[in-house]
Amino acid sequence: MDLKEGDLVRIVKQPPYVVVQVIGEVGILSEIKENYSIFDAIRRNGSVGGGGAVPLDCLVLEQSAEWLRAKDIYLANQAKILKEAEDRTMLIRLVDTNQTT
Repeated sequence: MDLKEGDLVRIVKQPPYVVVQVIGEVGILSEIKENYSIFDAIRRNGSVGGGGAVPLDCLVLEQSAEWLRAKDIYLANQAKILKEAEDRTMLIRLVDTNQTT
């Protein structure tokens, strides 16, 4: 199976180095490096659930409608957060410009 960044996946095998039980966690692959992925866990309501490095052989593609909706909510929230951060940055630059003139 070829997983790629941005895929919605489920952990189906416990990574050997993880003490906490993570089987069943669902999340988005934010980065892939060789045989590992950076996994951003999400909750059913689309909120952030944590994350970490997970071997690719512990993951399967998640395709349930419930989790695909959660992914859409998560991505919309992330876009909103990014937009708000950009707006704050622009406001700070505007204030700094006005103070120096």
